[in-house]
Amino acid sequence: QPTTNNQQLISVGDVTTQKLLQAGIAPKLAIIDHLVGRALIQEWSTPTIKVANPPGQISKDLILAIEKSLKSGKNQTILVKGEEDLATIPAILLAPLGTNVVYGQPKKGAVLVNVNLEIKNKLYKLLESYMSS
Repeated sequence: QPTTNNQQLISVGDVTTQKLLQAGIAPKLAIIDHLVGRALIQEWSTPTIKVANPPGQISKDLILAIEKSLKSGKNQTILVKGEEDLATIPAILLAPLGTNVVYGQPKKGAVLVNVNLEIKNKLYKLLESYMSS
């Protein structure tokens, strides 16, 4: 079983999470949907939490699952029925400062975000402008 030296790591996406695990790095929280490029892949992980989240949305259930997982103190895997692509946003907003969030950019690689006040403020402003339009 892979272990990690960094208990403050969140991964979003199946390929990203699989690559981390293959490298011996177990994220504190993994958010997956058993889809790659909208194609169903073989189930490869046993989730600790299952939640519905429609494509192109961020459901309240997903937000609450991320919050619960981060507070649990245990490594968790959230399996999203629908789509996990936008889960990066609530993961960053709910994560403690200093947490690393890794998510995939299809056909480009992975993006690493170190959670700090600047990135949280940018996301809050983005959501605020979206909600007011």
